[in-house]
Amino acid sequence: MKTTCRPHPLAVPYRIGPLVALFCLLATQPALADNEFRIGALVQVPFTVTGSGPVIDQNGIRLGLTGQYADVEEDKIIINRYIDNYSTADGRLTRQVVTRETVKKDDGNRVFGLEANLFFEIFNEWNSTVELLGFYGTNAIQGALGAGYSFTHDLFLVGKLMFPYSEIGVRYLYQPEFFFGVKTLGSFDPDTSTYQNDFFTNR
Repeated sequence: MKTTCRPHPLAVPYRIGPLVALFCLLATQPALADNEFRIGALVQVPFTVTGSGPVIDQNGIRLGLTGQYADVEEDKIIINRYIDNYSTADGRLTRQVVTRETVKKDDGNRVFGLEANLFFEIFNEWNSTVELLGFYGTNAIQGALGAGYSFTHDLFLVGKLMFPYSEIGVRYLYQPEFFFGVKTLGSFDPDTSTYQNDFFTNR
């Protein structure tokens, strides 16, 4: 998937340039079979909920890198073949005939792993934070829970729901901080393995 970035009409500090370029260039990377690692870029936008609706906290906007190490359950295709063996009176095999064949697909839809994030608050003196979370869920939706550290504040807790190319969650440092995010990582794409079972009948 190709990501296109366009300049924002508002002035942007020159130091944002390299990170924005990195966000644009990181391609969407699916995690395939067991034990896959992928990296991407991520923007998180904090907001508060008031009586008039959500209010975005511009100073808290975070741009960073995210890495995931995941175990993705594979898809399985199971083929059962029923074969008749024709033999002579002395037991010599003369021919085999496949009388029936069934194909069943068992979709893998379970994912669990770890995620590590490094963020920079681009409008707040480039304050940085790091996070480590564990996640579990399906190929498309996972729940994540973990902790982080702000180099200008303290330790905090974080939990979120992750979707293809987006997420929503809450940080807790002194008080709750809600956020939504946009990222370059889509859903997990499991590998496929084929298994064949042969069942023989002697004729």
